[in-house]
Amino acid sequence: MDFLMDESLAERLSRYFDKAGLKFSSVKVLEESGRDVWDAARNYFNDAAHFREDGDLVSALAALEYAEGLVDAGRMLGLISAEHTGELE
Repeated sequence: MDFLMDESLAERLSRYFDKAGLKFSSVKVLEESGRDVWDAARNYFNDAAHFREDGDLVSALAALEYAEGLVDAGRMLGLISAEHTGELE
């Protein structure tokens, strides 16, 4: 993989982590069944951080997207709330 592609992915991942961090910091569980959704999302977020620390940026991005997808799904189902729901750039 060439250096420029890695650099671009690293920058994008950094922006995604910043925005996901805002969203995750505002999550509230609204229904008891939302706890499982929230726990899974946090686990994926933590996995993403570990992958990034290990230099596995592709896996970090995939885990982060899973985490955000779980938060979004939980929010759409009324199981959790998240104040910061802006689109990732």
